[in-house]
Amino acid sequence: MTKSLKDKTLQEQVYENLKLGLLNGEFKPGVSVTIRGLAEELGVSAMPIREALRRLTTERALVLTPTGRVRVPCMTRKKLNQLVSARICLEKQAAIDAIPYIDDEMIEALSLLNDEIDQCIERNDYQAYLQKHRRFHFTLYQAAPSDVFMPLIESVWLQVSPFLSLTLSLEHLQSYNT
Repeated sequence: MTKSLKDKTLQEQVYENLKLGLLNGEFKPGVSVTIRGLAEELGVSAMPIREALRRLTTERALVLTPTGRVRVPCMTRKKLNQLVSARICLEKQAAIDAIPYIDDEMIEALSLLNDEIDQCIERNDYQAYLQKHRRFHFTLYQAAPSDVFMPLIESVWLQVSPFLSLTLSLEHLQSYNT
């Protein structure tokens, strides 16, 4: 059972907020994040930020540098290839597992999301595109009950999403539009 935001502890809320920021491409690869800066931005003390950064570092969404700074990891060709391979394996199976659970309501929801994705492309709104794209995929995969696939898929998306936001420049989206 998923807790509503109001039922979550402050630490959980901060973690979810930062995780969503990473998934939405709000943090760019190679950029350092500071406890003080994030605390000011979110209006909280350093403690829940520190805990969220620790969790996100453990999940490989962030890295700890030798100097003790936390930053968004840079992407390498090798890492991107591995993440793409992981996505293909995990998401293919999650989609296959979801098939028995797909009904007319799910098809309608996915169709609506697909239309919204097209509208984002037409508007050159890559931030909204990333959000709708992820929502489309996660809606499909979450149709099948699984305690294994979704955390693994989310972990891969956390690692690749900051990089995706860089690759989706306005010119890139416009190339889909022609």
